[in-house]
Amino acid sequence: MNCDASSFPELDLQGRVLAELTAAAAERGVSLLVIGAAARDILMTCIGLELGRATRDLDVAVAVTSMAEFEGLLSAFPRAVGRGSHSIMVQGLEVDVVPFGGVESMTRRIAFPDGFELDVLGVAEALGAAVRVTLPHGVTVRVPTFAAQAVLKLFAWRDRRYATSKDAIDLRAILGTGWRGLQLDRLYAEEWETVEKWGGDVVAASAAVLGREGATLLEPAGRAEVLGMLRDAHLMEALAGTAGSMAAEFLLQLDAYRDGFSSVNA
Repeated sequence: MNCDASSFPELDLQGRVLAELTAAAAERGVSLLVIGAAARDILMTCIGLELGRATRDLDVAVAVTSMAEFEGLLSAFPRAVGRGSHSIMVQGLEVDVVPFGGVESMTRRIAFPDGFELDVLGVAEALGAAVRVTLPHGVTVRVPTFAAQAVLKLFAWRDRRYATSKDAIDLRAILGTGWRGLQLDRLYAEEWETVEKWGGDVVAASAAVLGREGATLLEPAGRAEVLGMLRDAHLMEALAGTAGSMAAEFLLQLDAYRDGFSSVNA
């Protein structure tokens, strides 16, 4: 799938920053994937949704063969003062850069020099199924599908849930994209049985579809790890609780997501 978002002024800053980052990565033979809230915003434009003001958070993942290669890329930019060892400044914007690929441990985790650890299970898989999006300033980047973004956000929330609630907020927004814009047309055209299964509730049905599609991205071990989270009632209640008065609705989305995810054979 390709998308042309080059005419969206709200993505101008991301385009400028990613043009510089992509050029630096290409010089070093490094593949780059946009992740986080920026990835969500970029894909939302592709399905015809108005952003209003796009996020200023920018996170990218880079496929590297060694931490030396990763540090070589980071060295092309000033470091962000007072932030982690993987944060840089590009065009005045703070960018968090996550390595994956040859630097992953057997458990698909990354250990940074400052002691911070991050689960990168699903990142390589997201790159393989990514959408190519052209942004302002003529740069084309790879962005995870909404299904891949949901998987990545689950892991991010698990790792950082005591430090921030933003991953839970982002996940809820991602699960909610499936019943809006062009995604809603697709839901009715291609997933009517799923809509019927959930009693016509397109919010739940779209979450179920994202769950099924997310499961197909992962190998059996990865699917088992995600299902372990989704089947932990206390964990899911904690996740849904971040939605405040809308917790019950979020929990229904998570139930539907789990149902779709578990429909894929291990």
